[in-house]
Amino acid sequence: METTVSHRTRVAVCGGLAAVLTSLCLTPLVHPAGWLIQAAIMLVAVDLLGYGLRRAGVPRPLALVGQLVLSLCLLTLGFARAAAPAGFLPVPGAVQLLVSEFHQGLADISEYTIPAPATTGLSLIMVGTVLAIGLIVDVLAASYGLAALAGLPLLALFSVGTGLHPQGSSWLWFLLAAGGYLTLLLAEGHERLNRWGRIFSGTAATLAGSTYSGTRPLARSGHRLGLIAVAAALAVPFLLPDTTQGLVNGLGTGSGQVITAVNPLASLQQTLNEPDNQLLFTYRTTSTDPSDVYLRIVDLDAFDGTSWQPSSQKAVAVPKQFPTAQGLTPAVQTTPFTTTVSVGSAFAENWLPLPYPATSVQATGDWRYEPDGGNLIGARGQTTRGIDYTVTSEAVAPTPDQLRAAGPAPAAIRKEYLGLPQDLPALVRADALTVTKGAATDYDKAVALQNWFADSGEFTYNTQVTSGTGSSAIVRFLTKKQGFCVHFAATMAAMARVLGIPARVAIGFTPGTEQADGTWQVGTKDAHAWPELYFQGAGWLRFEPTPSRGISPAYTETQPSGSTPAGSTAGSATGATPAPSASAAASCAGHLARISGCSTAPQEAPLAAGGGGGSGSSDAVGLAWIALGCLAGLALLLVVCGPGVWRAGRRRARLRGGYPAELWQELLDTAWDLGVSPPPDRDRAHAETPRRALARLTADAEVAATGPGGPGGPGLDEDARAAAERLAAEVERSLYGRPGGGGTARPRTSTDAADSAGVALLDPPLTGADAQPDLRADLHLVTTALRAAASGPARLRAALLPRSLRRG
Repeated sequence: METTVSHRTRVAVCGGLAAVLTSLCLTPLVHPAGWLIQAAIMLVAVDLLGYGLRRAGVPRPLALVGQLVLSLCLLTLGFARAAAPAGFLPVPGAVQLLVSEFHQGLADISEYTIPAPATTGLSLIMVGTVLAIGLIVDVLAASYGLAALAGLPLLALFSVGTGLHPQGSSWLWFLLAAGGYLTLLLAEGHERLNRWGRIFSGTAATLAGSTYSGTRPLARSGHRLGLIAVAAALAVPFLLPDTTQGLVNGLGTGSGQVITAVNPLASLQQTLNEPDNQLLFTYRTTSTDPSDVYLRIVDLDAFDGTSWQPSSQKAVAVPKQFPTAQGLTPAVQTTPFTTTVSVGSAFAENWLPLPYPATSVQATGDWRYEPDGGNLIGARGQTTRGIDYTVTSEAVAPTPDQLRAAGPAPAAIRKEYLGLPQDLPALVRADALTVTKGAATDYDKAVALQNWFADSGEFTYNTQVTSGTGSSAIVRFLTKKQGFCVHFAATMAAMARVLGIPARVAIGFTPGTEQADGTWQVGTKDAHAWPELYFQGAGWLRFEPTPSRGISPAYTETQPSGSTPAGSTAGSATGATPAPSASAAASCAGHLARISGCSTAPQEAPLAAGGGGGSGSSDAVGLAWIALGCLAGLALLLVVCGPGVWRAGRRRARLRGGYPAELWQELLDTAWDLGVSPPPDRDRAHAETPRRALARLTADAEVAATGPGGPGGPGLDEDARAAAERLAAEVERSLYGRPGGGGTARPRTSTDAADSAGVALLDPPLTGADAQPDLRADLHLVTTALRAAASGPARLRAALLPRSLRRG
C-alpha cells in the first residue's frame, strides 16, 4: 500500500514537532534565541515541501533533493541574501558567503562561551544544525517509516545541547525532547496499524468471521507506557546517589558538583571599541580604598599554549562562612569590609561578582561555591539579573618584607599553577629572565614584571590588535608591544610561571566610578582582566600590569630590593580611581561580550550601532521577520492550492497502481468532490455494494445535471454508464471471485462495506491474460461525464477544496 505509506500526515507533523522541541535545549547556548524562530520557520517550510512532494507521488530520493534545495535557498535568504539574486537563489557567490560565515561561526565557537552572542556565524550554525536534524528526522520517519531510528539524530542534538551547557540538562529540556520523540513514535505506530485498512478504526468491524478491536485501546496503552517511561527517567535520578552525571543534571542539590567552564577569554575588538559605557550594577562599600573592591567573577588557571581557561572544579553548597582563603595566614593584616550590590536587568552573569577574598555572601537564588577559586556559580540557569546581594570580604594588606620572606608554595599549588606548554616559545622565557635579572625574591620579580609592562617596557594599550591568549598571541604581544588588558594579564601570568611563581588570570571589574551619593557605578567599560600571583602566607594577590587601567595595589609600590628600579607603578595608591585616558575609554571592559555569561550584558540592553552582539541580535530578529513573511506567503499558497495538489497526488497514485478497487474509489471520490453523489450515511455505507453505489451515482448525476446551475441532460450518457458498469463489474469480480469469473472465490482481504468507505484493498494488480487495460479509460470517461454534469461552482470547489480529503 504505497499510497498509504507515503501519506503519513501525523508522522510528518510529529517529526517536525519533535525536532523543534528537542532543539529548545540549545537556547541557553546562544542568546538571544531569535535564531530558533528562524530555524523553526525554515524547518516547517522544508517539512511542508517534503510532505507535499510525497503526497504528489514524487520518488523519495527526488523529494529529499527538493528539500535540500529549499533548505539551501532558505539559508541563503537568511544569511547571504546580499550576494544572492532575488535574495534567495544560492548562486556561487552566495554559497561562498555562507561558507565564509560558517567558518567565522566555527571561530566564534572557540572564542565565545556560554551564553554566546548571536553573531551571524553562530546563528548560521545553530539554524543549520536544527534544520539538518529536522530534515533527517523527516526523511527517516515520514519518507522511510523509520521513526524509531529517527531518535538517533534527536538524541545527538539533545546530547550536544545539554553537554555544552555548564549546568547540563534541565528537566524541562528532557521532558520536551522525550515528549516530542514519544509523540513521533505513537504517530508512527498509528500509521503502521492503519496500513491494514479502516477495519481497525472506529467500532469493531467484522472480517472473515473475526472481530478486530479499534486502535484506541492500543493507543491508550502506548500513552501509558510513554508516560511511565518519561516519569521514571525523571524520578530515578532522585533515587540514585548524587553523582551529578545523570541524564537530567541539576535536579538535585548535592555537594560535589563538577563545574567545567569553557574559555572566557576571546577576541574582543568589536565590543572593546563600542563608544557606550552601559551600566551593569551599582554598589555601596565600607572599604575606604577602592583598590580593595576589584569585583572578581572567575579565575583562569589552565594554560595549554592555546588559551587560558578555567579547569574543572568542584562546586558545593554555599557555606554560611567561607573557609579561609587559600594560602592566607593570620600573620598578614586583613580588614573586613562589606559591599552591597544591586544588579540591573541588563547584566545576566553566571558568576557572582565578589571582592576577593570573600568570607560570606547573602544572595537570593540558586548558587554554588567553588572552594579553590572562592567563586560563586549560578546553578540551574541562575544569573545575576536583577538581584541584590551583600558580600563580606577581607582587604589583604601584606608588607613588602612579608612577601619577600614568603616561603615556597605547597606542592599541590605548584603542581596546579605552574603548568606550561612544552612548546612555550623561548622568547617568553628569555624576556622573563631579562626583566627580572637581579631580583632576589619572587616578590621582587613580580613587581619588576608589573612595572615593566606598565611603564618601562614601553608597552601601548591598544584595542585594535589581534586578540588571543595563546603562545603565538603572547609572542606577538611581546614583539609589537601593543595590546589590551587580556594580553597584559595572560603574558604576565605566563612569565610568572616561567619564574616559578604560581599564577593565574582573573576576570572581573575595576571599582567603577564613585557617585555624589556615595554609591559606585560599574559599567561595561569597567570590565577587566588581571594576573593573580600566589605567595605563601598572603595567598593570591592581585597585580596590575595594564597601563592606564585600574589601580596598582599598595603592596607593589615599594621598589624591589636588590634590583634596579624598573619604572614607576601603573597607577596611584591614593584610593581615587584614575581618570580614563583615550585608550582606556576603549578598555577591556568590552570583553563582557565574550566571557562566560557576560555576553548577555551588552546584548540585552540597547547598544549603539556597531556592537557585535547587538548587531547580530538585530539581524536575527530582522531575518526572522523576513522568514516569517515568506512562511506566511507559503502558508497562503498552501491554503489556496494545497488541497487541490494533495487530491491530484492521490488521484495519480491510484491511477498508477491500477487496482480495480482503487479506481472505483477514485470514481466515488470524484463524484463526492463534485457534489454529484455525496456519500450515504454510515449505516447504508456498510451495506452498499458496487452495483447499488452505481445506481445511486447515476441517479444523483441526472439530478445534478437537471438542477439549478446544471447543464441539463441525462447526467451520465450511454457510453459513460457502460464504462461505469464495466468498472463496477470488475470491482465485484475482484471481491467475490477470480478475475474472469472463475468458480472458486479467492480469499477476501476486506468487506464490500470497507471498500465503499475508502479502503485500498490488497488485491494484486491485474496482469497478463487477466489485465483490463481499459479500466483507466473507463474511469476517465465516467469522471469526465460527472464533471460535465456538475455546475461551474461545484467544479471550482472540487479543484480548490475537494471534499473527499475528509477521508484522511
